[in-house]
Amino acid sequence: MQKRSLKLWGIVFAALVAAAWLSFTRWEYGARTWGFRLTHQVVAVHEVKKDGPSMPYTYRDVYFVTTPGNTEADVKACALAFGHDMTSETQFTRCHAFLSEHSARMQMDVSKSIRCEAAHSEQTPYMDAQKVEVIIERVTPCDIG
Repeated sequence: MQKRSLKLWGIVFAALVAAAWLSFTRWEYGARTWGFRLTHQVVAVHEVKKDGPSMPYTYRDVYFVTTPGNTEADVKACALAFGHDMTSETQFTRCHAFLSEHSARMQMDVSKSIRCEAAHSEQTPYMDAQKVEVIIERVTPCDIG
């Protein structure tokens, strides 16, 4: 029993050391995303930069897998984990929830006219990630695979 306890504490210590090291080396999107990544399958994260009519803008697209009963809460958790603290007119995070990895990959690979997502977030300028609006899609035609 004591050997098992030491092993558990060793794992916890190693995780803390790894977390500190990754935070100091500026791991992709920082430590805020760890909890979300541990509980959800993140398929892809894209940083998109576009030229707008008056100025360039950027946004972050996060594709992840959810379960039907937790869709709205999962999208909000994604926005909190990956989102900016407060958006300006150029920084947005869009979380896209899918019922399977296959659906997420189809949405990324195939034409954007196909809508495979179960839900997504909408964020407007100067909106905090905590107040993100979740749009639930009623039809998910890609969840065959």
